[in-house]
Amino acid sequence: MHPPEDEEERNKVRATFVLTRNVLNQLKKSVSTELPTLAYVSSFTVACAYVWSNIATSHNDDLQMFGFTIDCRARLNPPVPANYFGNCLSGCFALEKTTMLTGKEGFINAAKLLGESLHKTLTNKKGVMLDLESDSDLFADGLPSTMIGVAGTPKLKFYDIDFGWGKPKKVETVSIDYNGSISMNACKESYDDLEIGVCLPAAEMKTFIHTFQGGLQTYV
Repeated sequence: MHPPEDEEERNKVRATFVLTRNVLNQLKKSVSTELPTLAYVSSFTVACAYVWSNIATSHNDDLQMFGFTIDCRARLNPPVPANYFGNCLSGCFALEKTTMLTGKEGFINAAKLLGESLHKTLTNKKGVMLDLESDSDLFADGLPSTMIGVAGTPKLKFYDIDFGWGKPKKVETVSIDYNGSISMNACKESYDDLEIGVCLPAAEMKTFIHTFQGGLQTYV
């Protein structure tokens, strides 16, 4: 393990936030009202969009990228064999100026970007597997200073896992401390709710918490 590079790294804190099914439905309703033709408005995409817009508010940079992986095993042509055991992943990415992700329209803009990127990836005539060379125009406006990924998936019920000494009391994704990602899992209390892990420098976390809680009062 490498030591932290600077004071900001040493002052990072991690926190867990929960978006309940009721909140997720309200967020989806808000997006569908503002963007009635948007193809993908799922609990996962609105959760990602909401967290992204709040992280953008806490950061002081120009360009941000948000990305997550897509399970392609059921989306290939020809399909992979039914007995295939392993990963078959592609990526979905969106890039935007921080100013477009903040303020009153920040969440809606983030949801639009992620929904359109997902639609483009899944309907690509060349196939769902990402061609990095053909996606080079993603960085036409420059390289992002903040890159956010998603670790974990709500589809895996981690709180049901029992290796013989009982089910976990709390699931933490340690890698988010170092790689700029957030974590997203199904909640322990209800698998309809999402448990989101965020790791930020202490000052940015304070801003994130303020905007996260304040935003819920706006949309719910």
